[in-house]
Amino acid sequence: MKIEQILRSAVLAGICIGIAGFGYLADEKGIVGAVLFAFGLLTVVSYSLKLYTGTAGFIKKGETGQLLLILVGNIIGCLLVALIARCSPMHLQDTAQKILEGRLATGPLKGGVLAIGCGFIMTTAVTFARQGKNLPLLFGVPLFIVCGFPHCIADAFYYLCVPVDYLCENALSVLAFYIAIVVGNFIGCNLYRLIWKD
Repeated sequence: MKIEQILRSAVLAGICIGIAGFGYLADEKGIVGAVLFAFGLLTVVSYSLKLYTGTAGFIKKGETGQLLLILVGNIIGCLLVALIARCSPMHLQDTAQKILEGRLATGPLKGGVLAIGCGFIMTTAVTFARQGKNLPLLFGVPLFIVCGFPHCIADAFYYLCVPVDYLCENALSVLAFYIAIVVGNFIGCNLYRLIWKD
């Protein structure tokens, strides 16, 4: 794929995850929102869109630059939906801030370790979804949410929904935590390859 195609696909994938995150915030972090979040991943897989956590476990040597481009595109897509979320009369910003406060209280090291769980679940779910089996995805998404495993693209959406003044005040802490979960997701996505070479 050309750079422009990859970026377009990644932005659209970010929009899908942003909409799923919107539903999760609207349900105020309830189990219904966690289940509905699966819509975003089902859409990404059905349209074969480029999502960081759906690609990291399948990336080949020399494609690291492509993965970073996908991450940037995903964040742009989340930003577009976050701008829409700011127009909502629901208390989305308050809920998003509570999520971010919880993340920062956890700290980058623990957050990165927890993110490994999300990456592992994502690669498992995507592997089965590519075979036309969606049950692992339908169960896996609520599972990583209920477990509190950070998903770097969903988290990007939540952070971009937070009131700007709070985000600016905690910018360095947010950046450190975000980098940690991006790395953690990558490790989790590749656990199969790291442990079981086949």
